Amino acid sequence: MTEKTLTNSMTFTTVSDEERSAFPGHFFQDHLFDTKIFNMADNLIKDYKGGYWEYVIGKNVIDGETGMPTPFFRLRTAEPMTPINPFRGEELVVDATLAGMIVTSYAVNLVNEDSQTEHLYELWTQLREAIYSYAEETNQIDQAFCMMD
Repeated sequence: MTEKTLTNSMTFTTVSDEERSAFPGHFFQDHLFDTKIFNMADNLIKDYKGGYWEYVIGKNVIDGETGMPTPFFRLRTAEPMTPINPFRGEELVVDATLAGMIVTSYAVNLVNEDSQTEHLYELWTQLREAIYSYAEETNQIDQAFCMMD
């Protein structure tokens, strides 16, 4: 894994190629969860045409204490992405990290509507907290609120 600090309170580790096959099953209890990410991105991201998705583990660091690992998927691109709020139709411009967190959150929520598992609910809650923390630090908080509330 390659770890780098992107913000003052969040660190992100990109999962190595050797660990990719275990990531969806380990964190999302579904070995094919990445296909749900691709479908969700197709529905949420304007002009989405596919690409290479990185598997990422985020950690929120608050007052020097590292929180629970928050897994998500991130499209490998330096270009801004444009998620569309599915309820209001608003188009927002965000970076790939925030877009990936949002797409993952929506996919987890959709799957959990059917399964109603405590694990997925806790994961969705972690993602939501990570989204707001990262968005606040990167001046994307308005976009995060628009997509999540």
